[in-house]
Amino acid sequence: EEEVKDKQSSETAAATVAAEASSNSSSSEAARPRTNWVKAEEMALSRYIDQRQINRANVISDAKLVSHFDGVDPISNTQPIFDAYIRDMESEIFIDIRPERLISPPYRDRLYVLLSKINHYRSTKRVNAHLDLVLVKVPGEEGPRYYPVDRFFEAFSPAIATGLLRVVTIGLSEEDAALLKG
Repeated sequence: EEEVKDKQSSETAAATVAAEASSNSSSSEAARPRTNWVKAEEMALSRYIDQRQINRANVISDAKLVSHFDGVDPISNTQPIFDAYIRDMESEIFIDIRPERLISPPYRDRLYVLLSKINHYRSTKRVNAHLDLVLVKVPGEEGPRYYPVDRFFEAFSPAIATGLLRVVTIGLSEEDAALLKG
Protein backbone atom coordinates (compact mmCIF):
# COMPACT_ATOMS: atom_id res chain seq x y z
CA GLU A 1 0.00 0.00 0.00
CA GLU A 2 2.83 2.37 0.86
CA GLU A 3 4.56 1.51 -2.42
CA VAL A 4 1.42 2.44 -4.34
CA LYS A 5 1.18 5.78 -2.50
CA ASP A 6 4.89 6.50 -3.14
CA LYS A 7 4.49 5.65 -6.81
CA GLN A 8 1.37 7.81 -7.12
CA SER A 9 3.01 10.76 -5.39
CA SER A 10 6.15 10.46 -7.53
CA GLU A 11 3.99 10.30 -10.69
CA THR A 12 2.05 13.35 -9.52
CA ALA A 13 5.28 15.21 -8.79
CA ALA A 14 6.69 14.28 -12.22
CA ALA A 15 3.47 15.43 -13.93
CA THR A 16 3.60 18.72 -12.01
CA VAL A 17 7.23 19.32 -13.00
CA ALA A 18 6.44 18.47 -16.63
CA ALA A 19 3.43 20.83 -16.67
CA GLU A 20 5.51 23.65 -15.16
CA ALA A 21 8.29 23.07 -17.70
CA SER A 22 5.78 23.08 -20.54
CA SER A 23 4.18 26.25 -19.18
CA ASN A 24 7.56 27.97 -18.85
CA SER A 25 8.64 26.88 -22.32
CA SER A 26 5.44 28.06 -24.00
CA SER A 27 5.50 31.36 -22.13
CA SER A 28 9.14 31.95 -23.12
CA GLU A 29 8.22 31.15 -26.74
CA ALA A 30 5.26 33.50 -26.54
CA ALA A 31 7.52 36.23 -25.12
CA ARG A 32 10.14 35.65 -27.83
CA PRO A 33 9.72 38.30 -30.53
CA ARG A 34 8.63 36.98 -33.90
CA THR A 35 10.46 37.67 -37.13
CA ASN A 36 8.67 40.00 -39.52
CA TRP A 37 8.98 37.90 -42.68
CA VAL A 38 7.53 40.58 -44.94
CA LYS A 39 10.40 42.87 -43.95
CA ALA A 40 12.85 39.96 -44.24
CA GLU A 41 11.73 39.33 -47.82
CA GLU A 42 12.04 43.02 -48.67
CA MET A 43 15.53 43.11 -47.15
CA ALA A 44 16.56 39.94 -49.02
CA LEU A 45 15.24 41.27 -52.34
CA SER A 46 17.12 44.52 -51.83
CA ARG A 47 20.35 42.61 -51.12
CA TYR A 48 19.75 40.37 -54.13
CA ILE A 49 19.33 43.42 -56.40
CA ASP A 50 22.42 45.12 -54.95
CA GLN A 51 24.59 41.99 -55.27
CA ARG A 52 23.68 41.64 -58.94
CA GLN A 53 23.88 45.37 -59.63
CA ILE A 54 20.40 45.43 -61.13
CA ASN A 55 18.70 48.71 -61.91
CA ARG A 56 15.72 48.90 -59.52
CA ALA A 57 13.60 50.35 -62.31
CA ASN A 58 13.80 46.94 -64.02
CA VAL A 59 12.35 45.09 -61.04
CA ILE A 60 8.65 44.33 -60.76
CA SER A 61 7.71 43.29 -57.23
CA ASP A 62 4.81 40.94 -56.46
CA ALA A 63 4.54 40.11 -60.14
CA LYS A 64 1.51 38.29 -61.48
CA LEU A 65 2.39 38.00 -65.13
CA VAL A 66 -0.94 37.15 -66.73
CA SER A 67 0.02 38.00 -70.31
CA HIS A 68 3.31 36.10 -70.05
CA PHE A 69 1.66 32.80 -69.13
CA ASP A 70 -1.55 33.16 -71.14
CA GLY A 71 -1.97 30.02 -73.23
CA VAL A 72 1.43 28.50 -72.45
CA ASP A 73 0.35 25.86 -69.94
CA PRO A 74 -1.78 23.04 -71.37
CA ILE A 75 -2.72 21.85 -67.87
CA SER A 76 -3.71 24.81 -65.74
CA ASN A 77 -4.76 28.45 -65.99
CA THR A 78 -3.46 29.41 -62.57
CA GLN A 79 -1.34 32.53 -62.56
CA PRO A 80 1.27 32.38 -59.79
CA ILE A 81 2.48 35.53 -58.08
CA PHE A 82 6.25 35.83 -57.94
CA ASP A 83 8.03 37.95 -55.35
CA ALA A 84 9.77 39.75 -58.21
CA TYR A 85 10.37 39.67 -61.95
CA ILE A 86 13.37 41.08 -63.79
CA ARG A 87 13.83 41.33 -67.52
CA ASP A 88 17.19 42.24 -68.95
CA MET A 89 18.74 41.99 -72.40
CA GLU A 90 19.68 38.32 -71.99
CA SER A 91 17.01 36.70 -69.85
CA GLU A 92 13.90 36.88 -67.75
CA ILE A 93 14.28 36.11 -64.08
CA PHE A 94 11.38 35.11 -61.87
CA ILE A 95 12.12 35.35 -58.16
CA ASP A 96 10.60 33.49 -55.22
CA ILE A 97 11.91 34.40 -51.76
CA ARG A 98 11.63 31.91 -48.89
CA PRO A 99 12.96 31.75 -45.36
CA GLU A 100 15.30 28.76 -45.33
CA ARG A 101 13.53 27.30 -42.31
CA LEU A 102 10.29 27.04 -44.32
CA ILE A 103 11.71 24.74 -46.99
CA SER A 104 9.46 21.70 -46.57
CA PRO A 105 7.42 19.12 -48.50
CA PRO A 106 4.39 21.45 -48.85
CA TYR A 107 6.62 24.10 -50.42
CA ARG A 108 7.96 21.47 -52.83
CA ASP A 109 4.54 21.42 -54.52
CA ARG A 110 4.47 25.21 -54.93
CA LEU A 111 8.00 25.23 -56.31
CA TYR A 112 7.06 22.52 -58.79
CA VAL A 113 4.14 24.60 -60.06
CA LEU A 114 6.34 27.72 -60.40
CA LEU A 115 9.00 25.79 -62.30
CA SER A 116 6.40 24.11 -64.49
CA LYS A 117 4.90 27.48 -65.46
CA ILE A 118 8.31 28.94 -66.28
CA ASN A 119 9.31 25.82 -68.23
CA HIS A 120 6.12 25.97 -70.33
CA TYR A 121 6.67 29.71 -70.85
CA ARG A 122 10.29 29.15 -71.84
CA SER A 123 9.39 26.41 -74.33
CA THR A 124 6.38 28.12 -75.85
CA LYS A 125 7.82 31.63 -76.16
CA ARG A 126 11.40 30.45 -76.83
CA VAL A 127 12.93 32.76 -74.26
CA ASN A 128 15.74 32.39 -71.75
CA ALA A 129 13.87 32.35 -68.45
CA HIS A 130 14.56 30.83 -65.06
CA LEU A 131 13.57 30.97 -61.41
CA ASP A 132 15.92 32.32 -58.77
CA LEU A 133 14.87 30.83 -55.46
CA VAL A 134 16.26 33.19 -52.83
CA LEU A 135 16.71 31.45 -49.49
CA VAL A 136 16.86 33.85 -46.55
CA LYS A 137 19.02 32.81 -43.60
CA VAL A 138 18.25 34.75 -40.44
CA PRO A 139 20.44 34.30 -37.34
CA GLY A 140 18.45 32.56 -34.62
CA GLU A 141 16.03 31.04 -37.13
CA GLU A 142 17.21 27.49 -37.69
CA GLY A 143 16.65 25.58 -40.89
CA PRO A 144 14.05 22.83 -41.10
CA ARG A 145 14.70 20.21 -38.44
CA TYR A 146 12.74 17.40 -40.00
CA TYR A 147 13.54 17.97 -43.68
CA PRO A 148 17.13 18.77 -44.68
CA VAL A 149 17.51 21.48 -47.32
CA ASP A 150 19.93 19.40 -49.43
CA ARG A 151 17.40 16.57 -49.53
CA PHE A 152 14.74 19.03 -50.66
CA PHE A 153 16.84 20.16 -53.63
CA GLU A 154 17.69 16.61 -54.71
CA ALA A 155 14.14 16.40 -56.05
CA PHE A 156 14.83 19.42 -58.28
CA SER A 157 18.27 18.38 -59.56
CA PRO A 158 17.06 18.21 -63.21
CA ALA A 159 15.80 21.82 -63.01
CA ILE A 160 19.06 22.91 -61.39
CA ALA A 161 21.13 21.07 -64.01
CA THR A 162 19.28 22.74 -66.92
CA GLY A 163 19.43 26.21 -65.38
CA LEU A 164 15.67 26.44 -64.90
CA LEU A 165 16.21 26.73 -61.12
CA ARG A 166 18.97 28.68 -59.44
CA VAL A 167 19.29 28.77 -55.68
CA VAL A 168 20.64 31.97 -54.16
CA THR A 169 21.28 32.26 -50.43
CA ILE A 170 21.07 35.63 -48.72
CA GLY A 171 22.38 35.67 -45.17
CA LEU A 172 21.22 38.42 -42.89
CA SER A 173 23.35 39.77 -40.05
CA GLU A 174 22.57 39.80 -36.34
CA GLU A 175 21.77 43.51 -36.66
CA ASP A 176 19.34 42.78 -39.51
CA ALA A 177 17.71 40.04 -37.45
CA ALA A 178 17.25 42.47 -34.56
CA LEU A 179 15.51 44.94 -36.88
CA LEU A 180 13.10 42.18 -37.99
CA LYS A 181 11.98 41.35 -34.44
CA GLY A 182 9.06 42.96 -32.75
